[in-house]
Amino acid sequence: MKHSYFFGILAATVSVPMAWAGPGNMSASGTKAPPTTTYQLHDLGSPDFKSSYARSLSSNGKAAGYVTFDIAGKQRPALFQLGKLPIPIYTDGPGEATGINDDGEIVGWYWRGEKKQAFLWKNHGLRLLMSPIGGDSVATGINNRSEIVGWFEVAPGVTHGFYFHKGRMIDLGSWGGRSSQATGISKRGDIIGFREKEIGGRIVKQGVRLPERGRAELLRPPTGFDNLVPLGVNDKGDVTGSMWSSDRPFDFETAVFATTDGKVENLQRPNCCFGTVGVAINNKGVVVGYNFDRNGDPHENLTRWDPKQGQIGMSGLGAPQGWHQLTEGNDINNNGVIVGAGWPQWGIGGRQTAIMLVPQGKH
Repeated sequence: MKHSYFFGILAATVSVPMAWAGPGNMSASGTKAPPTTTYQLHDLGSPDFKSSYARSLSSNGKAAGYVTFDIAGKQRPALFQLGKLPIPIYTDGPGEATGINDDGEIVGWYWRGEKKQAFLWKNHGLRLLMSPIGGDSVATGINNRSEIVGWFEVAPGVTHGFYFHKGRMIDLGSWGGRSSQATGISKRGDIIGFREKEIGGRIVKQGVRLPERGRAELLRPPTGFDNLVPLGVNDKGDVTGSMWSSDRPFDFETAVFATTDGKVENLQRPNCCFGTVGVAINNKGVVVGYNFDRNGDPHENLTRWDPKQGQIGMSGLGAPQGWHQLTEGNDINNNGVIVGAGWPQWGIGGRQTAIMLVPQGKH
């Protein structure tokens, strides 16, 4: 089938400081963080001036996510590169790319009938990563050794994490829970994920880290939290993600965490917002993600956590730059480049678009 469409023109880049005015721009000590980094903001483009979203970033600046346009199901996984038009991956149904490596190999999922189907996109060809029972499957990450992780159904409503490499699919088991999911893999092969376990009559999510050579180990949250989900891991094995208490009434009341020497630390600045989520961490220990503001209808705001500067709000760009808001930071590489999503314009005619922030100064 031949697909015909027009792409939106890539927007001109604008320079923006790291620490914009606002309540989120405070260091861990409570003092205002100095604007030591300037970013160049790039709109990564979208088809037909519709929406796009960047989920993952390689060390050499390639990004993956999704674009929407006027075909059945609209949303399709996509590859983004600076200065080039997005390349859609023409899956049978709507889906999303969740991981990319330096060779441009992309993993993700798409709807194949009524089931989610994990895929590997390589050399413009699509390979399916199947559930052993024909159920749902999702690929969540790939490293430069082409090692892939994700999860699949092993029984109705029961999932296990998986590891795929060189044509071999390995079931990672339940990690001692009733279900498990693998959420990411590092350059050296450390796998992160979580298990679901019943404790005191509640199903809680417990974070797991599986070193390349070693046994699975639990990531234990600090007092006040009983759920922890890892979302990002760096080359050193440091992990970030979100944690929460089962007693909290709202799903967005989460707290960002990062590990140092295996110890889980709460990075959320007190009273900053409804909640925070860490999505990715680089080798310098810099975490990106988002916070939920304290509006009646909480919105996501791109946020960065720096080991020296603490929590830094990066969502507001102001009218002169022509952007309404940056909403999510979804990945950061070791050069400090960030990808995610934002809104150039709000309200009627507004659209979410994939973005890339390239640091111009110290980082």
